[in-house]
Amino acid sequence: MTQVENIPNPQPLTSLVADLTRLLEGFLVALQNESAALKKNDSTELTAVLVSKQTLSEEIELLTPKLESDLKAHNLSLKTLAELQADATPSKSSKLAKLPEALQHDLQALAIISEQCQDLNQANGMAIQMLNNINQHALNLISGKSDPKVQLYGASGATTATSNTKTSLGKA
Repeated sequence: MTQVENIPNPQPLTSLVADLTRLLEGFLVALQNESAALKKNDSTELTAVLVSKQTLSEEIELLTPKLESDLKAHNLSLKTLAELQADATPSKSSKLAKLPEALQHDLQALAIISEQCQDLNQANGMAIQMLNNINQHALNLISGKSDPKVQLYGASGATTATSNTKTSLGKA
C-alpha cells in the first residue's frame, strides 16, 4: 500500500490539480453542448463542439503527465488518490488527511467532475451509436438493401429472416 507523505510545499501540486479541474470543467461543458447538439440534430454545432473537445483533450493530455510526475515525487499517483477518495475506510481517509485541506477539496472536485465527464461521454456515445443505427437503416431502405440481422414476424407469429431480394423505389 502506498504511504501518503506530508507535502511540505503543496502549492505546485495544488496548482496542477486546479488547472486539471478547470480543464475538465471545460470538457464537461463541451460534452453538455455535444449532448444538446445531438438532441437538436445540429451538425454545425457538433463540428464546433468536436474542435473544442479535441483542444481540451490535448491540453488534458499535456497536463496529466506533469501532475503524475509531481505526485510521484510525493509517493502518490492519480490512481492511488482516486482509490483513497473512493474508499472511506478510516485507515485510508487518515492517509488522505495528511494532504492539505485545500488539496483534498480540489481532489474531491476533480474526482466528481471526471466521473460526470465519463458518464456524459458514455451517454453521448450511446446517442451517436443510436443515430448511426437509424441512419444506416434509412440508407438501407433508400438503397433497397435489406439488413440481414432484421427478424420479422410472420403470420404464424414466429420470426423469420428477411429475404435478400432487393426492392426498388421505382424508376424514373
